This record gives sequence, structure tokens and C-alpha cells, in this order.
Amino acid sequence: TPNAADAATVKQAIAEAYAFRAFSYYMLVQLYGKRYVPNSTNSQLGVPIRLVANEVPLARNTVEEVYTQINSDIAEALTRLSGSRPTKSHFNDKVVLGLRARVALTQGNYALAASSAALARAGFTLMNNATYTSGFNNLEGNGEWMWGATIIADQTDYFGNFGAYMSRNYNSTNIRQAPKAMNSKLYAMFPSTDVRTKVVDPTGQHTALALPSTYSKFPYTSQKFLSVSTSDSRLDVPYMRAAEMYLIEAEAKAKAGDEAGSKVVFNAFAANRNPSYTGATTTGAAYITEILNSRRMELWGEGFRFLDLKRLNQGLDRTGANHSSVVVNNVLTVANTDNRWEYLIPRAEINANPLIVQN
Repeated sequence: TPNAADAATVKQAIAEAYAFRAFSYYMLVQLYGKRYVPNSTNSQLGVPIRLVANEVPLARNTVEEVYTQINSDIAEALTRLSGSRPTKSHFNDKVVLGLRARVALTQGNYALAASSAALARAGFTLMNNATYTSGFNNLEGNGEWMWGATIIADQTDYFGNFGAYMSRNYNSTNIRQAPKAMNSKLYAMFPSTDVRTKVVDPTGQHTALALPSTYSKFPYTSQKFLSVSTSDSRLDVPYMRAAEMYLIEAEAKAKAGDEAGSKVVFNAFAANRNPSYTGATTTGAAYITEILNSRRMELWGEGFRFLDLKRLNQGLDRTGANHSSVVVNNVLTVANTDNRWEYLIPRAEINANPLIVQN
């Protein structure tokens, strides 16, 4: 007979499995399906919903059906999860509420998005400005981080880690030759008193990091993410932070017509990032744009921009900024109607599944 500890472990494992399936389908349907259009049937093809571990060929379900499954799995996870977990690399109830907020925002269910985000961030306080500039690499020690991954020292793969591509200081060919830069037009939207400008160097020299001469220097490169050292690419990878929840709540309330309620949330967040911020003075669509620009600045490098442009039905426009037009394959504009917002189904999936339909 299993003891209570075993039963608790099984309950946690099953709860996390539901949460992981919800998260995985949420990512898959956004990448391989057309955008979710709020208040429509969403009969466009998504991905096959496989609930049994077998190899029976399955056709692609509709985008709406996939979201129904996502929300079912989120609800199931919430019935089983508590606030306890061994580390922040695991799900708990707050993280799944955060996932519910993301999904609801994508679906245009603004009341649920706002309420879920508020519940999710409870207990996770925004980091101070000194912590913000310390390298975004301390999952357990940062009270704002809700969910992420810690790369264990004896499990690092050196050149495949997040830090081997996104940090500014690790000694990899990618970072030496192609350091990651912020769009200069985005950078220019924010005053120097905003701490988020402090992790981007408009000169690209990063003198405080004392980078060796072998490192290429380009303007507006970021040092938001710092690895353990030039010889150790490890840095904790952020998956969800309280900042995102403030921004979801602010956007959702504004879009639901509660601009005053939105500004209470947004102003509290913005004042943390910019001690000189005196409150949003914009209204209507301009105010929502202010929230979205802050979201873009805040979540830079954390994997949201593609998905945000897609859910907002906006095109990509890099013109007039610090992107080189002479670099081969440097894409400057992508219309919102472009096929590239929907990934091609991998050939291996098509070969293995005769019922699949290619995008």
C-alpha cells in the first residue's frame, strides 16, 4: 500500500503532466496553426490532439478544439496542485494560473486573463532595480521569478545552453560574432531613468564587463542575460515572471474597458522599473500601445515577441532601426498575412502520419 508521501508525489506528478500538456499544446497550436481569432469559430487547422500514448494516425484538430483541450488540462492541473513544489523548475498552482492568464489573453477572454494574472502573481514581488541589472540568472533567489529552469553544473552542454546564445559574456563563437541587439527604436521609447535601458549598451562596448578584444562590438547589444563566466554558459532560464502578470492584467483590463483599473496595475509596475515615472497619461488605443511597448521592452529575449505579434495580428517592421539591410537574409518586414507566421509541419510528422495536412 503506498504511503502518504508516495501518494502526494503521484498527485504532484500527474498534476504537472496536465500542466505540461497544456503548455505544450498552447505553444504547438500557436506555432503550427493560424492565429486564434477571438469571437470566431476558429475552425482553422491546429495540431492533432493525442491523449493516448500510441501511434495511431490522427488528423489535425481545429484551433478551437486544441484550446478547449488546453483549458481542460489547465483546469485539471489546478484541481491537483498546491502552492508547494521542490524548486521553481516545477509547476505549482500560481504558475498554472499564470498559464491560464496567457491562454485567456490569447483567446481575448479578458476578464479571465486579468483575474488569473492577479491571482498568479500574488506572493511574487517585483525585483528592485539593482537586481534587474545583475544578469537575469538567479531563479530561486529572485522573488519575481515564478517559473524557470536551472542548468545544473554537471549537466551543462556548454554551447547549447540559453546562455551560450543570449548572454553577453560567454566565450562562444555565436556571442563573440553575433551578440544580441535590441531594436534601437524600441530602446529610444524609454527614458534613461528606466532600469530596462541599463541592460542595453547603445555604444555596444560594455566596458563594465571587460570583454576580451575578440568580442565583436555592436551598438544596442544587450547584457540583460549574463552567464556564470566566460567559460561557463550556465544561466537560469526565465519561463514566467510576475512582471508578465502585471502586463497581462493591465492589457486585459484596458481591453475590457476598465482603463482606470488597468492604470492602477500598470502604474505600479512602471514605477518599479522607472522610479521617475509619474503615471500613464495616454488613453484609449494609445494607452494600450504604451502597455504593449512596455511588455516588449520588459520581456525582450524571453520568447514572447513572435507570439505577441501573431495574437495581435500585427506585422513585423524592423525598418528605420539598427538592423543592417545588407546582411543576407536579414528580414526587415513581414506582413501580418504572411505564411511565415504559421510554421510548416515537419517532414518526419508527415511521413509518420498519413492523416496530417501540410500548411
